[in-house]
Amino acid sequence: MEAAQIKSNNLLSRFAFMTVGATFILLVIGGLVSSKGVGMAVPDWPTTFGENMFTFPFSKMVGGIFYEHSHRLMGSLVGFLTIGLTSLIWWKEERRWLKWLSVIALISVIFQGIMGGLRVIEISTFYAVAHGAFAHLFFALIVSIALFLSDFWRNSGLDTPKVDHTALRKLSIYTSIAIYIQLILGAIYRHTAELLWLHLLFAFVVTVLLFLLTDSVSKKIGEIGFLKKVSILLGALIIFQLFTGMGAFMVKLFSPDRLQAPPMVVGMTLVHVLSGALLFASSVVLTLGIIRSTTGSTEALTA
Repeated sequence: MEAAQIKSNNLLSRFAFMTVGATFILLVIGGLVSSKGVGMAVPDWPTTFGENMFTFPFSKMVGGIFYEHSHRLMGSLVGFLTIGLTSLIWWKEERRWLKWLSVIALISVIFQGIMGGLRVIEISTFYAVAHGAFAHLFFALIVSIALFLSDFWRNSGLDTPKVDHTALRKLSIYTSIAIYIQLILGAIYRHTAELLWLHLLFAFVVTVLLFLLTDSVSKKIGEIGFLKKVSILLGALIIFQLFTGMGAFMVKLFSPDRLQAPPMVVGMTLVHVLSGALLFASSVVLTLGIIRSTTGSTEALTA
């Protein structure tokens, strides 16, 4: 007998996806800041040239200041949205673990903001790398919360046959970890121009793991439409990621101006960073979806 379908809370789900969208826009602006090398265009924090960040005149937002200050304002908006999402989850949700996960998201966005500030105050490359790498982790966390609030999460696995998919679950977890390590290496190279060889090596590792994962999903749980679509998306993203990575490197290598990044370098680097963020978030979604759909457990609905 088919299990009764459980509907998600529309308000919560829509607010979560709005937060996902705002976070992605923040990644776009942050990518522009790092690609253009204007992370220190505003030399103080939390003020902007000694003025309140929220009342800083638009007329003064010129050159690199425009990108860096816009990054701060968008970061604040994402922070406010995360506060709202956490509040709504504690108000409307029954799952205790999801309530605490939302608190972790709130702590994470505060931590991310502080790291961004320390990068300016300390003029620190370490904080620049950490800030860039943690941004991907936060984005994946917000995407995961949106997944947990979706109809798919509430209803997947309720009628799943008891088949052992332990190997598939492990492969998906290892792939997500490998992608995140690759993102860290990319952040290191972007800010220090070091460890390029390791970044290239891990690109090969990630590609192999994704090929194995997408092939396994197709063969073992291809009947689950949502997971199959995410798997296909991952395959497309890794191909796109490889091409944009090679393109960004070649354009930068043959650029006549090494001191100021030309628009082509900025554009290719930005697209490469954003596709990396989508690749990691999609991999996390697939991993969570595999775990949810192959356990047949309803604990996530009541815990």
